Amino acid sequence: MRNDSSVNDGAHAPQATWSDALRAVALPFLVSRSAVLIVGLAAAVFIGYKPDPAEPSAWQVDADPVRNLLARWDSFWYLDIASRGYHWNGNALQQQNVVFFPLYPLLMRVVGAAIGGHPLLAGLLVSLTSFLLALTYLWRWTAEHLGPDAATGAVWLLSTFPLALFFSAAYTESLFLLIAVAVCYHTEHGQFARAAALGFLGGLVRPNGLLLSIPIGWIVWVADRDRRRLQWRGLATIAPVVGVLCFSAYLGWQVGNPTAWIANQAAWPNNLGQPPPTVPSSIDLWWIPNALSLGLVLASLAPVTRLLGAAYGLFISVNIAPPLFRHGLLSLGRFASVMFPLFAWLATRVRGRARTRLILVFAVGQAVLAALFFIWEPIV
Repeated sequence: MRNDSSVNDGAHAPQATWSDALRAVALPFLVSRSAVLIVGLAAAVFIGYKPDPAEPSAWQVDADPVRNLLARWDSFWYLDIASRGYHWNGNALQQQNVVFFPLYPLLMRVVGAAIGGHPLLAGLLVSLTSFLLALTYLWRWTAEHLGPDAATGAVWLLSTFPLALFFSAAYTESLFLLIAVAVCYHTEHGQFARAAALGFLGGLVRPNGLLLSIPIGWIVWVADRDRRRLQWRGLATIAPVVGVLCFSAYLGWQVGNPTAWIANQAAWPNNLGQPPPTVPSSIDLWWIPNALSLGLVLASLAPVTRLLGAAYGLFISVNIAPPLFRHGLLSLGRFASVMFPLFAWLATRVRGRARTRLILVFAVGQAVLAALFFIWEPIV
């Protein structure tokens, strides 16, 4: 299907298989995910943490640091939704769970019930499973575009990316990454029913899920000149928006305000234009990894567009612009971790020993940030 001349149609190697992909991603998955959890556990046990009681995110489920390991930061909101559902008091300036979309906490609830009522553990299982599947899709997608060496490099670079620590937490990053790369893969292959189903789910994962319609639309209507199956092409294009509209309709029924998830964004901080924080008594250097991540994202835009096609330059642009303009540097590194075309391009820029050195630098950065995250120091 891929008629965009800027995309290499896998001429580098014979067609890769899903078995090839799974074998290629097994080691980086196991090494990176276990390392984050081991470092986090060691930091929580041997360093401990004392979150500021005034912080909205200061919470725990158990005094035991091992049992409490997954109770960190925004995981609270997903646990709250999974346990109690959505609630809204109409105060847009008070942080409430309507900002967080329903698919991930729904999976936490379902899987948690299946394993005996442990939704946070279920969240970890969902995140790890989603990440393994996402890496498998990423390897296959990159191998078809750029060859197996670049595919393996992309998987290692993404797995060790410093802010990729969130793929080992009860956060939506893994699930969104899986849906994003899978929907692009199936759209490129003309499998529009699968793309539509995945796009719809993307609209239920997080607010920027609706923006998946932009790269999908480019692939379907611009890069591909074929005009057969117009209905399925149209459905695949609008499915992410339909997912968001369904969530809005649910909030209208459940809490009486279909746009509560938009209004309540005002309760979250806007750091745009604010100076970097000082460090009088804590390791409050959240802006450094976010600023470096933003630099990498901006540097990738033009080469990703040239190498992989305009759809993927658009994918990066529309996923970085809203949080950047609304919240400044806040959480930009975390958002950058799901921009899979960036890592495919990066794998073509660094090869051999240079790639190995970069992976090691990434891994050290990820270990440091994992330790800080699990002892409740702000990193995003």
